[in-house]
Amino acid sequence: MQIVRNDGQLATVTQRISRMGSPDQLVLSFDDGTSLTIAEDVLIQNEDGTYLIPLDQTMLTDMELASLDNNEQIVVPVIKEELQVTKESVERSMVRVTTKVDSHEEVIDEPLLYEWVSVDRVPVNQLIENIPDVREENGVMVIPIIEEVLVIEKKILLREEVRLTKHKATVRKPQRVVLRSQMVEIERFPTETTDNPSI
Repeated sequence: MQIVRNDGQLATVTQRISRMGSPDQLVLSFDDGTSLTIAEDVLIQNEDGTYLIPLDQTMLTDMELASLDNNEQIVVPVIKEELQVTKESVERSMVRVTTKVDSHEEVIDEPLLYEWVSVDRVPVNQLIENIPDVREENGVMVIPIIEEVLVIEKKILLREEVRLTKHKATVRKPQRVVLRSQMVEIERFPTETTDNPSI
């Protein structure tokens, strides 16, 4: 890999130090004769493929390492970048919903009620004193028909009675009717958007 310092000096990796549980340490030598040790994961990769040493990275030169006592400890800060992901809504396509009417036939068979009246004429031919009223006997309507006749004395003759009887019957008459229902058709139309939306 090609590593560049912030002043433009190129660095050469002379040693890689690997430790269990910690990032690799790189020992770098520059063209001006200086050297430093830096964690590999803090290097910043440029678009041209080169790696840049951060300005705020604490670096230890050979001279600084030599000035430390054998039992003296140093603290080297390690920088780590974190990725922050955001989401945004992108219109990918359009949906058109249309409806159409579909007709079909169905057979209905419901009971229908009919009523009719049968007329029976019953001869009576009986003289009566008073005009009888219309009456109902056991569900039969009786309508008296009267007539005046000449006799030695004037009397009312009940000529006949008209009896009306109600009848009920249930019949079925299948009929064809047309029922309509709606169907849905969906069409999708893509819109012009970026293939790879930014994250």
